[in-house]
Amino acid sequence: MQDIIDFFQNLLGIESWPARWQCGIWTPFHGWLYIISDIMIWLAYTAIPIAIGYFILKKRNLPYNKVFILFTLFILSCGLTHLIDALIFWFPVYRFAAIARFITAVVSWITVISVFKMLPNLLNFKSTQDLKREIADRKEVEAKLKVSEERFNLALMGTDAGVFDWNLKTNEIYWSPRFFELLGYTDNEIEPSLATFEEIIHPDDKEITKTAGYGHLTNKTPYRFEYRLKTKSGEYHWFLSNGQATWDENGNATRMVGTIFDIHENKVLHERLAQNEKKFKTIIEAAPDAMVISNQEGEIQIINKQTEKL
Repeated sequence: MQDIIDFFQNLLGIESWPARWQCGIWTPFHGWLYIISDIMIWLAYTAIPIAIGYFILKKRNLPYNKVFILFTLFILSCGLTHLIDALIFWFPVYRFAAIARFITAVVSWITVISVFKMLPNLLNFKSTQDLKREIADRKEVEAKLKVSEERFNLALMGTDAGVFDWNLKTNEIYWSPRFFELLGYTDNEIEPSLATFEEIIHPDDKEITKTAGYGHLTNKTPYRFEYRLKTKSGEYHWFLSNGQATWDENGNATRMVGTIFDIHENKVLHERLAQNEKKFKTIIEAAPDAMVISNQEGEIQIINKQTEKL
């Protein structure tokens, strides 16, 4: 213990050893070659951390900044040992040299351990060629996707369907341009969202919509039903909606894609025919001799069969 205390108390003491010039037979050439080499190594070891520090300052979001800092300390400590070796030719501070070497050893091993821990991630780093190849592959995929989307949109134009795409994880919703058009809006004139959908759906159809959607997402029952949506003019139009969800490996719905078709004219016509059938039945039951005629507009004319015979 006393040796350790004496060591640190005389850390910069030079009385225990002679200067290195006096240890052995040093020629000026041999000695100065040694000194100049150590000083040049120290300068190089000092310049490298400066370059690394400048790089870190310019690239603040670099990963593994901790390792960069460890490398900087490691290089600086290595350079310090060479500087001390050069100074020992005049100032034999061997105690301080020992501490400097010990610090260098500790920093070196901390750096080594950190590098080994980081090695699996470093192996995943991609080279410039890998990145170029990945970019080229991505562009090729994007080009194919663009062609596929164009074909899909052309096919949808032929069916006159509006498309919706609902991301169930983020609640983001996409409506195709035709979807907006069917409602009387231009593309993205209103925000495609659940709040917007709940706002434009007919109050009497909200419950059946929720039931159909919930049943499809949880029980995987078919998603196909009719509802009314408010158009830009303020009128409600009938639409037929079809949809299909996707589920992950845990059975949780992740996405739902579907279409809507405008069936308003057919729906109104069917309702009018149903009303006329009801009227026909009532009239015939009340007047068996009457003849009922309906024109294309659905207007009803009643003619007495006996009068017609005359």
